[in-house]
Amino acid sequence: MTAIEKFDFHGDVLDVVAENGEHYVVLARLCEPLGLDTQPQWRKLEAALWAGVAKIATPSPKGPQETCCLSIRSVAGWLFTINA
Repeated sequence: MTAIEKFDFHGDVLDVVAENGEHYVVLARLCEPLGLDTQPQWRKLEAALWAGVAKIATPSPKGPQETCCLSIRSVAGWLFTINA
């Protein structure tokens, strides 16, 4: 199980997870300020060959849960897939 760390990104706090030498951002925390539903974004990213995605077990008050995460290296590419 991997702990979620808080990362200050220009005054906003992102939830970041380190797994196997790679850093991931919790997808829900990226979707929330943009008003996007996380599940459709996750399905889209899972199908994208370029996207670095992982479901990572993280602690929660109700016990470990799988968290949908996007590699930090894939964030810019994901932003290009969002339609206004």
